[in-house]
Amino acid sequence: MITMSTEEERLPTSDLVDAVETALQARGVAWRSPHAGLSDAQRFVVTLPDGSSVFVKAAVDDQTQQWLETELAAMSAARDFAPEVIAVTAAAGRPVLVTESLHDRAYWPAGVFETPGGGGQEVLWKPGHVERLFDALDRLAKVTPPPVLPPLESVYRPQWELISEEPDRFHALGLAGPGWLDSALPELVAAEKALDLRGATFVHGDVRSDNVCFLEDKVVLVDWSDASRGAGGFDLANLVQGLPLEGGPDPQDVLPDAAPFAAWRAGEMVNRAAEPAPSWLVNVFKRLALINLHWVSAARGLPVADLRDWRSI
Repeated sequence: MITMSTEEERLPTSDLVDAVETALQARGVAWRSPHAGLSDAQRFVVTLPDGSSVFVKAAVDDQTQQWLETELAAMSAARDFAPEVIAVTAAAGRPVLVTESLHDRAYWPAGVFETPGGGGQEVLWKPGHVERLFDALDRLAKVTPPPVLPPLESVYRPQWELISEEPDRFHALGLAGPGWLDSALPELVAAEKALDLRGATFVHGDVRSDNVCFLEDKVVLVDWSDASRGAGGFDLANLVQGLPLEGGPDPQDVLPDAAPFAAWRAGEMVNRAAEPAPSWLVNVFKRLALINLHWVSAARGLPVADLRDWRSI
Protein backbone atom coordinates (compact mmCIF):
# COMPACT_ATOMS: atom_id res chain seq x y z
CA MET A 1 0.00 0.00 0.00
CA ILE A 2 1.26 3.50 -0.87
CA THR A 3 1.17 6.01 1.95
CA MET A 4 1.12 9.74 1.37
CA SER A 5 1.67 12.76 3.58
CA THR A 6 -0.09 15.22 1.26
CA GLU A 7 -3.51 15.72 -0.28
CA GLU A 8 -5.14 12.97 -2.31
CA GLU A 9 -4.92 14.77 -5.67
CA ARG A 10 -1.14 14.54 -5.49
CA LEU A 11 -1.07 10.76 -5.31
CA PRO A 12 1.17 9.15 -7.94
CA THR A 13 -0.57 7.36 -10.79
CA SER A 14 -0.39 3.58 -10.92
CA ASP A 15 1.66 3.87 -14.13
CA LEU A 16 4.23 6.03 -12.34
CA VAL A 17 4.42 3.69 -9.35
CA ASP A 18 4.92 0.67 -11.62
CA ALA A 19 7.57 2.44 -13.71
CA VAL A 20 9.61 3.59 -10.73
CA GLU A 21 9.38 0.30 -8.85
CA THR A 22 10.38 -1.64 -11.98
CA ALA A 23 13.34 0.66 -12.62
CA LEU A 24 14.53 0.38 -9.03
CA GLN A 25 13.58 -3.26 -8.51
CA ALA A 26 12.19 -2.15 -5.17
CA ARG A 27 8.82 -1.24 -3.74
CA GLY A 28 8.03 2.33 -2.78
CA VAL A 29 6.59 2.16 0.73
CA ALA A 30 5.84 5.89 1.01
CA TRP A 31 5.43 8.69 -1.52
CA ARG A 32 5.77 12.26 -0.29
CA SER A 33 5.16 15.32 -2.45
CA PRO A 34 7.37 18.28 -1.47
CA HIS A 35 6.24 21.85 -2.04
CA ALA A 36 9.23 22.54 -4.29
CA GLY A 37 8.87 23.32 -7.97
CA LEU A 38 6.49 25.54 -9.92
CA SER A 39 5.83 23.49 -13.07
CA ASP A 40 3.10 20.88 -13.55
CA ALA A 41 5.61 18.02 -13.45
CA GLN A 42 4.91 15.44 -10.73
CA ARG A 43 7.47 15.37 -7.92
CA PHE A 44 7.80 12.80 -5.14
CA VAL A 45 10.25 11.67 -2.53
CA VAL A 46 9.87 7.89 -2.43
CA THR A 47 10.92 5.90 0.61
CA LEU A 48 12.22 2.40 -0.12
CA PRO A 49 12.00 -0.71 2.10
CA ASP A 50 15.56 -0.31 3.40
CA GLY A 51 14.77 3.22 4.64
CA SER A 52 16.63 5.00 1.84
CA SER A 53 14.81 7.33 -0.52
CA VAL A 54 14.89 8.67 -4.08
CA PHE A 55 13.48 11.75 -5.77
CA VAL A 56 11.10 11.21 -8.70
CA LYS A 57 10.18 13.80 -11.30
CA ALA A 58 7.71 12.86 -14.02
CA ALA A 59 6.64 14.76 -17.12
CA VAL A 60 2.90 15.15 -17.68
CA ASP A 61 2.70 17.04 -21.01
CA ASP A 62 4.85 18.17 -23.94
CA GLN A 63 6.28 21.17 -22.11
CA THR A 64 7.28 19.31 -18.96
CA GLN A 65 8.71 16.56 -21.14
CA GLN A 66 10.93 19.05 -22.94
CA TRP A 67 12.04 20.51 -19.61
CA LEU A 68 12.79 17.06 -18.21
CA GLU A 69 14.87 16.13 -21.26
CA THR A 70 16.83 19.38 -20.89
CA GLU A 71 17.29 18.65 -17.20
CA LEU A 72 18.67 15.18 -17.83
CA ALA A 73 21.16 16.44 -20.43
CA ALA A 74 22.34 19.22 -18.13
CA MET A 75 22.66 17.04 -15.03
CA SER A 76 24.58 14.40 -16.95
CA ALA A 77 27.15 17.02 -17.97
CA ALA A 78 27.30 18.81 -14.62
CA ARG A 79 27.57 15.81 -12.31
CA ASP A 80 29.71 17.65 -9.75
CA PHE A 81 26.91 20.16 -9.19
CA ALA A 82 23.77 18.01 -9.52
CA PRO A 83 22.08 15.11 -7.74
CA GLU A 84 23.12 11.67 -8.94
CA VAL A 85 20.86 10.25 -11.65
CA ILE A 86 19.75 6.76 -10.56
CA ALA A 87 17.34 5.80 -13.34
CA VAL A 88 15.51 7.14 -16.36
CA THR A 89 12.23 5.46 -17.20
CA ALA A 90 8.81 6.32 -18.59
CA ALA A 91 5.20 6.35 -17.44
CA ALA A 92 2.16 6.91 -19.64
CA GLY A 93 4.54 7.57 -22.54
CA ARG A 94 6.34 10.41 -20.73
CA PRO A 95 9.88 10.42 -19.29
CA VAL A 96 10.48 9.93 -15.58
CA LEU A 97 13.72 10.94 -13.87
CA VAL A 98 14.82 9.22 -10.66
CA THR A 99 17.66 10.82 -8.72
CA GLU A 100 19.19 10.58 -5.30
CA SER A 101 17.11 12.33 -2.68
CA LEU A 102 18.98 14.89 -0.61
CA HIS A 103 16.02 15.94 1.48
CA ASP A 104 17.26 14.29 4.67
CA ARG A 105 21.03 14.73 4.41
CA ALA A 106 21.55 18.16 2.87
CA TYR A 107 20.88 21.66 4.20
CA TRP A 108 18.24 23.52 2.19
CA PRO A 109 18.26 27.30 2.86
CA ALA A 110 14.68 27.62 1.66
CA GLY A 111 13.46 24.56 3.59
CA VAL A 112 11.77 23.13 0.50
CA PHE A 113 11.00 19.80 2.18
CA GLU A 114 9.48 21.38 5.27
CA THR A 115 5.89 22.49 5.84
CA PRO A 116 4.99 25.27 3.37
CA GLY A 117 4.90 28.75 4.83
CA GLY A 118 2.04 30.21 2.80
CA GLY A 119 4.27 32.42 0.67
CA GLY A 120 6.26 33.67 3.64
CA GLN A 121 8.75 30.84 4.08
CA GLU A 122 11.89 32.25 5.70
CA VAL A 123 15.17 31.56 3.90
CA LEU A 124 18.09 30.88 6.20
CA TRP A 125 21.59 30.94 4.71
CA LYS A 126 24.25 29.57 7.04
CA PRO A 127 27.52 31.53 7.38
CA GLY A 128 29.70 30.96 4.35
CA HIS A 129 27.00 29.34 2.22
CA VAL A 130 26.49 32.29 -0.12
CA GLU A 131 30.24 32.43 -0.74
CA ARG A 132 30.30 28.68 -1.41
CA LEU A 133 27.50 29.09 -3.92
CA PHE A 134 29.34 31.94 -5.68
CA ASP A 135 32.38 29.65 -5.99
CA ALA A 136 30.26 26.78 -7.30
CA LEU A 137 28.76 29.01 -10.00
CA ASP A 138 32.22 30.12 -11.03
CA ARG A 139 33.29 26.49 -11.41
CA LEU A 140 30.08 25.50 -13.21
CA ALA A 141 30.78 28.19 -15.80
CA LYS A 142 33.98 26.35 -16.70
CA VAL A 143 32.11 23.13 -17.56
CA THR A 144 31.45 22.55 -21.27
CA PRO A 145 27.66 22.61 -21.79
CA PRO A 146 26.08 19.85 -23.87
CA PRO A 147 25.27 21.09 -27.39
CA VAL A 148 21.61 20.06 -27.04
CA LEU A 149 20.99 22.83 -24.53
CA PRO A 150 19.05 25.78 -25.99
CA PRO A 151 20.65 29.23 -26.38
CA LEU A 152 20.07 31.51 -23.40
CA GLU A 153 19.18 34.47 -25.62
CA SER A 154 15.91 32.75 -26.52
CA VAL A 155 14.51 33.74 -23.09
CA TYR A 156 14.89 37.46 -23.78
CA ARG A 157 11.75 39.52 -24.18
CA PRO A 158 11.98 43.35 -24.04
CA GLN A 159 10.18 44.72 -21.01
CA TRP A 160 10.49 48.51 -20.98
CA GLU A 161 8.94 48.92 -24.42
CA LEU A 162 5.66 47.64 -22.99
CA ILE A 163 5.98 49.89 -19.95
CA SER A 164 6.74 52.92 -22.15
CA GLU A 165 3.56 52.18 -24.14
CA GLU A 166 1.51 51.61 -20.96
CA PRO A 167 3.20 53.65 -18.22
CA ASP A 168 0.28 53.08 -15.86
CA ARG A 169 1.64 49.53 -15.42
CA PHE A 170 4.49 51.17 -13.52
CA HIS A 171 2.68 54.09 -11.88
CA ALA A 172 -0.07 51.90 -10.38
CA LEU A 173 2.50 49.94 -8.36
CA GLY A 174 3.63 52.97 -6.34
CA LEU A 175 7.33 52.19 -6.73
CA ALA A 176 8.47 55.78 -7.31
CA GLY A 177 7.40 59.39 -7.32
CA PRO A 178 5.20 60.64 -10.19
CA GLY A 179 8.04 62.11 -12.25
CA TRP A 180 10.65 59.42 -11.79
CA LEU A 181 9.69 57.18 -14.69
CA ASP A 182 9.63 60.02 -17.23
CA SER A 183 13.19 61.00 -16.37
CA ALA A 184 14.56 57.46 -16.07
CA LEU A 185 12.77 55.71 -18.93
CA PRO A 186 15.20 56.57 -21.76
CA GLU A 187 18.12 55.22 -19.75
CA LEU A 188 16.20 52.09 -18.71
CA VAL A 189 15.26 51.34 -22.33
CA ALA A 190 18.86 51.89 -23.47
CA ALA A 191 20.32 49.75 -20.68
CA GLU A 192 17.95 46.89 -21.42
CA LYS A 193 18.77 47.02 -25.13
CA ALA A 194 22.46 46.63 -24.24
CA LEU A 195 21.80 43.22 -22.68
CA ASP A 196 23.68 40.48 -24.53
CA LEU A 197 22.86 36.94 -23.45
CA ARG A 198 24.85 35.24 -26.20
CA GLY A 199 27.73 32.98 -25.27
CA ALA A 200 28.92 29.43 -24.76
CA THR A 201 28.91 29.26 -20.97
CA PHE A 202 27.02 26.55 -19.07
CA VAL A 203 24.01 28.31 -17.53
CA HIS A 204 21.75 26.69 -14.94
CA GLY A 205 19.16 29.36 -15.59
CA ASP A 206 17.24 29.37 -12.31
CA VAL A 207 19.71 29.66 -9.44
CA ARG A 208 17.85 30.78 -6.34
CA SER A 209 17.60 29.69 -2.72
CA ASP A 210 14.94 27.02 -3.29
CA ASN A 211 17.03 25.36 -6.01
CA VAL A 212 20.20 24.87 -3.98
CA CYS A 213 21.25 22.68 -1.08
CA PHE A 214 24.52 22.09 0.74
CA LEU A 215 26.37 18.93 1.66
CA GLU A 216 29.49 19.04 3.79
CA ASP A 217 31.75 18.94 0.73
CA LYS A 218 29.45 19.90 -2.14
CA VAL A 219 27.02 22.52 -3.36
CA VAL A 220 24.14 20.90 -5.24
CA LEU A 221 21.84 22.68 -7.68
CA VAL A 222 18.47 21.16 -8.50
CA ASP A 223 15.82 21.85 -11.17
CA TRP A 224 17.95 22.12 -14.30
CA SER A 225 15.00 22.46 -16.67
CA ASP A 226 16.03 26.01 -17.67
CA ALA A 227 19.65 25.05 -18.41
CA SER A 228 21.13 26.64 -21.51
CA ARG A 229 24.26 27.90 -23.26
CA GLY A 230 24.82 31.61 -22.91
CA ALA A 231 26.48 34.61 -21.34
CA GLY A 232 28.87 34.03 -18.48
CA GLY A 233 27.75 35.61 -15.23
CA PHE A 234 24.03 35.16 -15.88
CA ASP A 235 23.54 32.71 -13.01
CA LEU A 236 25.33 34.98 -10.55
CA ALA A 237 23.33 38.02 -11.62
CA ASN A 238 20.10 36.06 -11.44
CA LEU A 239 20.96 34.92 -7.93
CA VAL A 240 22.11 38.21 -6.41
CA GLN A 241 18.96 40.12 -7.42
CA GLY A 242 17.06 38.14 -4.78
CA LEU A 243 19.67 37.90 -2.03
CA PRO A 244 18.75 41.18 -0.28
CA LEU A 245 15.35 39.62 0.48
CA GLU A 246 17.19 36.84 2.31
CA GLY A 247 19.72 38.85 4.30
CA GLY A 248 22.39 38.78 1.60
CA PRO A 249 24.44 41.51 -0.10
CA ASP A 250 23.08 44.19 -2.40
CA PRO A 251 23.58 43.17 -6.03
CA GLN A 252 25.43 46.38 -6.92
CA ASP A 253 28.08 45.43 -4.35
CA VAL A 254 28.63 42.09 -6.11
CA LEU A 255 28.16 43.06 -9.78
CA PRO A 256 28.39 46.86 -10.08
CA ASP A 257 28.55 46.80 -13.90
CA ALA A 258 25.48 44.68 -14.63
CA ALA A 259 23.11 47.51 -15.55
CA PRO A 260 21.66 45.78 -18.66
CA PHE A 261 20.66 42.71 -16.65
CA ALA A 262 19.28 44.83 -13.81
CA ALA A 263 17.23 46.96 -16.21
CA TRP A 264 15.79 43.89 -17.94
CA ARG A 265 14.89 42.16 -14.67
CA ALA A 266 13.44 45.36 -13.21
CA GLY A 267 11.12 45.67 -16.20
CA GLU A 268 10.18 42.01 -16.00
CA MET A 269 9.27 42.32 -12.31
CA VAL A 270 7.23 45.46 -12.97
CA ASN A 271 5.27 43.68 -15.70
CA ARG A 272 4.72 40.62 -13.53
CA ALA A 273 3.53 42.75 -10.63
CA ALA A 274 1.07 44.49 -12.94
CA GLU A 275 -0.67 41.21 -13.74
CA PRO A 276 -3.29 39.54 -11.48
CA ALA A 277 -1.63 37.37 -8.81
CA PRO A 278 -1.90 36.67 -5.07
CA SER A 279 -1.02 39.78 -3.07
CA TRP A 280 2.00 38.17 -1.40
CA LEU A 281 3.43 37.29 -4.83
CA VAL A 282 2.77 40.77 -6.21
CA ASN A 283 4.71 42.16 -3.25
CA VAL A 284 7.63 39.85 -4.03
CA PHE A 285 7.66 41.11 -7.62
CA LYS A 286 7.52 44.73 -6.42
CA ARG A 287 10.42 44.22 -4.01
CA LEU A 288 12.50 42.57 -6.73
CA ALA A 289 11.62 45.38 -9.12
CA LEU A 290 12.89 47.93 -6.62
CA ILE A 291 16.08 46.01 -5.89
CA ASN A 292 16.82 45.92 -9.61
CA LEU A 293 15.82 49.55 -10.12
CA HIS A 294 18.24 50.66 -7.39
CA TRP A 295 20.86 48.38 -8.97
CA VAL A 296 20.57 49.88 -12.46
CA SER A 297 20.27 53.39 -10.99
CA ALA A 298 23.55 52.97 -9.12
CA ALA A 299 25.25 51.76 -12.31
CA ARG A 300 23.82 54.43 -14.61
CA GLY A 301 23.62 57.40 -12.24
CA LEU A 302 19.84 57.60 -12.20
CA PRO A 303 18.15 59.54 -9.38
CA VAL A 304 17.10 57.37 -6.45
CA ALA A 305 15.57 59.91 -4.08
CA ASP A 306 12.07 59.26 -5.44
CA LEU A 307 12.50 55.47 -5.59
CA ARG A 308 10.99 53.52 -2.71
CA ASP A 309 13.11 51.20 -0.60
CA TRP A 310 12.10 47.57 -1.16
CA ARG A 311 11.92 47.12 2.62
CA SER A 312 8.91 49.46 2.71
CA ILE A 313 6.74 46.92 0.87
